[in-house]
Amino acid sequence: MINKLLDLEKDLRLSENYHAICASHGIPRNMNNCKDEGWFQLMEKEGFLVNGKFLPIIDIIYKTKDMKEEVRVFTLESVGCGLSLMATLNT
Repeated sequence: MINKLLDLEKDLRLSENYHAICASHGIPRNMNNCKDEGWFQLMEKEGFLVNGKFLPIIDIIYKTKDMKEEVRVFTLESVGCGLSLMATLNT
């Protein structure tokens, strides 16, 4: 599980780089077919992406703690596949 969390953390940092590159060129953010402008907007709306930087995974998990279970699962899964399961095991 630690390896999965580290991979997800690395992926979020890579996403930050795409965010910065797109912002500096004034183009829509698009990393792949899943991480597109809509995904970045959702991450900002949820407060996971602030000023171009993602919160640490543990902070993302804590921010969703008070959500209804179904909403929490969908929200965490939108951050990264399997994050809702990992969050359930850690809380």
